[in-house]
Amino acid sequence: MADYSITIFNESNDDAIYYLFQEPPKADKADDQNIFTNIYGASPSIQSGDGSNVVFAIHKEWFAICGTPPAPLAQGVKVSSSARESVLLGQSDAQPPQLGTVEFIHANDNSPRFVDAKVSVTSALGGFGITTDDSFSYPNERHFFVGVGGRDPTNGTKVVPTVVVEAHPNTAYTFYPKSIYWICSGTFEAGEIVDIKTITQKVEVDFSKEFPDVAYTHNSFGDFVKQASRKSRMHRL
Repeated sequence: MADYSITIFNESNDDAIYYLFQEPPKADKADDQNIFTNIYGASPSIQSGDGSNVVFAIHKEWFAICGTPPAPLAQGVKVSSSARESVLLGQSDAQPPQLGTVEFIHANDNSPRFVDAKVSVTSALGGFGITTDDSFSYPNERHFFVGVGGRDPTNGTKVVPTVVVEAHPNTAYTFYPKSIYWICSGTFEAGEIVDIKTITQKVEVDFSKEFPDVAYTHNSFGDFVKQASRKSRMHRL
């Protein structure tokens, strides 16, 4: 069962596809300019009017991911992960306090993978780690990346990248993901790297300040207007 949901009602007078992406987290050992945000969820085309809507079902669960994209990481490149591991974030308010997971990556046959025997922990509050070894070089022809993954809000059995960074050898990354998301409409693809700053009509949804279920109406001006709960014909993903 999902922890959060975002419902978008289409009253824009046009068919629309809706997208979900995550606020880029703080990431130690990664330059802010090299933290790439991926389209996390994509709806089918939603008809306007008559209560038509889509629901993104979001799981508060985090994954360490790694992989090899088809081109160097940049806006417009579509990314999918080749390996994933479920991780815990460090928490001081748990009893006993919870340490965050640190996953270890080795590149075998020019392909990055997690090494279960070398999993460790971190005391970083709200964070988890990914550590690389010297089994690969940078740059490399396969453009290795590491990052954060989440359960696909359109299909909870899949894990998709939400944020990725270029992987460097002998580097210890710490990621601090948050339950802050953005919604928009457009012509993107799931997994595509986007530049949040270039998307002018979007809305931030911060679940640290919101109820777990929120709804917005996409109106004819292109704006997303927050709504009270309402009954309707739902296209739940």
